[in-house]
Amino acid sequence: DPNYDIILTGFHIANTGFQYCDPVVEIYDKDKRSTSNAEVQPILRDGRIVDVVIINNGTGFKRIPEVRIYDNGKKCGTVGGHGAVLYPIMGIIPIDNSKPRVAPIEVVYCPAKNFKNLY
Repeated sequence: DPNYDIILTGFHIANTGFQYCDPVVEIYDKDKRSTSNAEVQPILRDGRIVDVVIINNGTGFKRIPEVRIYDNGKKCGTVGGHGAVLYPIMGIIPIDNSKPRVAPIEVVYCPAKNFKNLY
């Protein structure tokens, strides 16, 4: 529908991975066959990706994008991080130039034993 736009609104962290030092998270648009206009920044705790901050929601998605994580470990002198699995959560907003874009919704999922899920 040309009256609506699909944007990136959050992430489900299925696996935090380990040994991450300075990861780069890319949002790959499968239809455009390139890195999309969305921009995100991972938040690390003890080498694990525990949250992802959305800097730019992106626009014009037609399918769920692929999330690619790169970390060569040079900054920390390691071989880089491994195993993180992030799934994008998409949202639909009406296209109306008179209104500002909707702020991203952050959802934190913590699979640890004594932690709570915050919404």
